[in-house]
Amino acid sequence: MQALMGFRLPTLGSVYILTPKVASLMNQGNIPGAVVPDRLLKMVRDEWTDSARGRAAGIERAARLGAVLKGLGYRGIHIGGVHKRFESVARILDRMKQIENRWPDFLSDFDFSPPGGFHAFPEPATPAVLPHNYGRKPIRMPFLGRLHFRLLELAHTLFFNTDASLAPLYQRLSKWFDVNPSARAILHFAENVGKQVMLDCRQCGDCAIQHLAFQCPESGCPKHIRNGACGGSRNGRCEVYPDRWCIWHQTYLRWAYAGKSNEMIQGCIPPRKWELDRTSSWLNFHLGRDHQGASAEFARFCCSRASCGPPGSGISIGMK
Repeated sequence: MQALMGFRLPTLGSVYILTPKVASLMNQGNIPGAVVPDRLLKMVRDEWTDSARGRAAGIERAARLGAVLKGLGYRGIHIGGVHKRFESVARILDRMKQIENRWPDFLSDFDFSPPGGFHAFPEPATPAVLPHNYGRKPIRMPFLGRLHFRLLELAHTLFFNTDASLAPLYQRLSKWFDVNPSARAILHFAENVGKQVMLDCRQCGDCAIQHLAFQCPESGCPKHIRNGACGGSRNGRCEVYPDRWCIWHQTYLRWAYAGKSNEMIQGCIPPRKWELDRTSSWLNFHLGRDHQGASAEFARFCCSRASCGPPGSGISIGMK
């Protein structure tokens, strides 16, 4: 994935010594970002009918996962579930040393994908495999969803594109609105009415809808995340409001429908500029004050660092 996205960042993998209690919590979705399927939960419970056998099985599973992560190119692992039993860490590392060259043999141990589940890359997953499956499955969207997406995409292309032929005119008009309080207030009111209807706008003053396939991260995500789904999303649903689809799930569906799924892995999105709250995002865009203009240096730094084109106690271990 890093090679596909153009990133060159050292990455840690997470390894946890599962017990029935922790596995049950993860199975219920109570630990964000951690998923234990029913089949794995049953395996752990069966193993722990005898505590010594259960711990030995947990250590073996952790060692195999560590070997797999190393084989896939991770630069280290974080071992969780240690809880002052550091001899477990030594046993995991010793076992990893014994089996690290056999890591492909253990890939199937961690294949708990549901029937018909989505695989980002074709199987078998090896570091050399770069073609991905994003956007290859036909995506169907309801008519209103398509209409909303296309209307806002068109508006963005016409009015919020620095390469548009009318961009210099928009900038001059924005300067005039900005220095005339009455005109600025009227423009801000008109902006809020339209964006409230279309996006449930929160008037952040630093609009980021173009990064989320023309959906608002402020109103659509309780964590206001602009750089991809959080670790708590589960089966496409929001962690905070499970009755909602995660806005990043919806973003992927929109981009895939439009044949632009690569938008999900392009570039770097600078953080929101909170000092612009309750101001006009239209003026801020055309006058270069929002994250796309005033934060251009930050975006360049982020991309240069990334080489991009456009629970419980634990211990971290580096791997060479």
